Amino acid sequence: MGLCSAYHILSKEPSSKVLVLERAPSAGQGDTAKSGAAIRNTFTSQVNRTLAETSIDFYCHIQDDLKPPLCLDFVGYLWLLTSEMLEHFAPIIKRMRRDGVALKIWEGHELSDMLQGARLYMEEDAEKTNRAVEQSLKAMKGLKPAGAPGSGVWG
Repeated sequence: MGLCSAYHILSKEPSSKVLVLERAPSAGQGDTAKSGAAIRNTFTSQVNRTLAETSIDFYCHIQDDLKPPLCLDFVGYLWLLTSEMLEHFAPIIKRMRRDGVALKIWEGHELSDMLQGARLYMEEDAEKTNRAVEQSLKAMKGLKPAGAPGSGVWG
């Protein structure tokens, strides 16, 4: 965020002086390094969704109008939630749908079918489910975890 912000400030006001402070030993070791270049618009906060949507629009503009080979591939995110977690997020999911965020909720058996029969243990053991999904996704497309270990986020 820091270098990007500095770039845009200087693009609009070349005479400005901008100092970017980096907490890590060198640039690109914060959230940029952790993102794996994945983008999403599925945030619980409206502010974060708005920031994400405008960023996605900007990346699409670059790829579609300016034509550099960004190779954007919108494949989606997979969030694995227990029934309790889904109930907790129900109001947020409703609000996201109302705001135009495209999302789909699959039942465990539907996901298992899509993952070529992977046994899902979500209610019993989230880690077992993550391992089962990881094995199936690797076999299908070579996908890797996109979030923190055990987060159930795949991309």
